[in-house]
Amino acid sequence: VKPISVGYDNLDDIYRPLKGTFAVWTGIPNHGKSTFLDQMLIKISEKHNWRYAVFSPEHSVKMHLRRLVQIKMKKAFDEGFSNRMSKEELQAGLKWINERFYFIETKDTTPDIDYILKIAKGSVLKYGCDALIIDPYNEVCAKRGNMREDEHIRDFISKLKRFARIHDVAIFVVAHPTKLQKDSNGSYPPPSSYEISGSSHWSNMSDAILTVHRDFDD
Repeated sequence: VKPISVGYDNLDDIYRPLKGTFAVWTGIPNHGKSTFLDQMLIKISEKHNWRYAVFSPEHSVKMHLRRLVQIKMKKAFDEGFSNRMSKEELQAGLKWINERFYFIETKDTTPDIDYILKIAKGSVLKYGCDALIIDPYNEVCAKRGNMREDEHIRDFISKLKRFARIHDVAIFVVAHPTKLQKDSNGSYPPPSSYEISGSSHWSNMSDAILTVHRDFDD
């Protein structure tokens, strides 16, 4: 098994997804890590026909579909834009997404990782999903009994890595950094892997870590 090309030269030079591995995405809030991840998922599906099981409760499924269809069609969803998609384009985009993205919804409770993996296993077996996305980690139930937070994160990562190996899927988890200190210019530096909130296990146990950071001044 070889890593796959995403299709973006600058990204392919530093990272290529691989089934059976566990990757973490981090970055300062509002720097676009979820949008960039969605962009990558769509590009991979266009190039390699991957399918995904997605647990992403921060946004409603409707809002997530809206973002995905805009990325896929490269056109605006809302009124007031000159490049707004037509109803036919919207339907075509949603049909394409519906065949490749399978959302794990839990409306009443915050699910634990065992429940998410149970649903994901069904998606892998039924739909042939190639990857599982959890965005973000802190929306997964954090009840841990007598365990310390770092022990809980260690077990969380271990379960996901085992799932990735057994079912031959790639796993992408979005995890927020701790509160960062501004640098001398008054801006936040890109967070390192050791600044992901909760535990150094994120850095020590992950197969790949990607920081999405946007320079708003340039």
